[in-house]
Amino acid sequence: FDAQSATRRRVIVLMDPEPPVQTVRGQPPIEDPQAVAYADQLRAEGVLVITVNQTSPVASGDLFDNIQVDPRAIGAGRPVHRRMLERVRPASLVKSGTLIDELPANMPYVANSAVPPAVWDAAARTLTWNVLDLPFKTSTFSFEVRPSQEGEWPTNVRAKADVTDGWDHPNAITYPIPRIRVYGEAPPTKTPTPTRTPTPEPTPSPRPTGVPVPIYLPINLKMQPCQAETKAVDIALVIDTSGSMSETTSPAGPTKLQAATDAARAFLGQLVAGRDQAALVQFNNAATVVVPLSDGGAPAIAGLAALTQDTGTRIDLALDAATAALSVPERKATNNPVIILLTDGEPTGATPDEVRAAAANAKRAGMLIYTIGLGTSVDVQLMRDVASRPEWFYSAPDTADLAAIYASIAFEIPCKPEWP
Repeated sequence: FDAQSATRRRVIVLMDPEPPVQTVRGQPPIEDPQAVAYADQLRAEGVLVITVNQTSPVASGDLFDNIQVDPRAIGAGRPVHRRMLERVRPASLVKSGTLIDELPANMPYVANSAVPPAVWDAAARTLTWNVLDLPFKTSTFSFEVRPSQEGEWPTNVRAKADVTDGWDHPNAITYPIPRIRVYGEAPPTKTPTPTRTPTPEPTPSPRPTGVPVPIYLPINLKMQPCQAETKAVDIALVIDTSGSMSETTSPAGPTKLQAATDAARAFLGQLVAGRDQAALVQFNNAATVVVPLSDGGAPAIAGLAALTQDTGTRIDLALDAATAALSVPERKATNNPVIILLTDGEPTGATPDEVRAAAANAKRAGMLIYTIGLGTSVDVQLMRDVASRPEWFYSAPDTADLAAIYASIAFEIPCKPEWP
């Protein structure tokens, strides 16, 4: 028994115990008083001693002595458990923790394929699941990869869980790494083309000169495979910093503003310096560009610590400020201009129609708009109207939903076509 055993029921089960005896050469064996005395001491300390299939003076009374169990009978030990022991288990298998899966470079992650949703860090090539109250039933964490090299390869660099179990014990679990065999696709067998005998063409008759009319030709645009690593974006991340963002969506959860900044930090961390750019905008009764359009996500991540709160929810001013932040000479013409607006309430100081007008101005300027409604006090229809498409509005009833929503938006942003 270890130190923690003092707070639990301590039980010793002796299977087929021989009687405790002491022997002296030339004399018959006699009962060992030291063994019995030690058993008495254990019982006095609250230890329950059970003997199975044999009687012994060390048992904790007749009820716990010589419990008959057929060793070959399936489940025959259950009556012993029912009579002697009470099974106690915690409410959940895992109270909290993280599961991290790191992928090799030749195993590209299929965006948004993690079930349940996970946070994908493209730079570190890691998937992270935050585990809360994991039930005792079998839980599966899965995702898809698309191997890029033939041969036999590991599917993971590492997979590790650091958790606190239902008994409040910390545990570190390292999972085995599977290996797969990747085969290339065999080229198709060409079918010989039969030789055709040319058929004489009739000589066309002269045609009158026609009247010029408009004609319509197809346009060929250069389209690369639209994957997370090929999406170049100029992002304006717009965050509501009104007073209600100090509230929580669940009793033990973080504030809305804390959860929003944490999710935004993970999202901005996926931007690639030299390719992507980001600006940070906050709004309450006014809208402020906290960080102008800058290379990569690092400047905007640093700006998250400078967010300030005040009263009011001027969504119209927020859209105007985001449009202005993306309408600067530094914007890259090859990048998609994207506004991601998060709010936890209805607009104040402006009508819904004025908000829609600000969104229309942004869309005419070429902006793609995604909206996130945090909590239960959001004007859902207005947020759908503000988004470039109705399905680009995301509802987050709880702060825990934000990380998966930002990951979904990163997947949904389309690639911008180029002229050949």
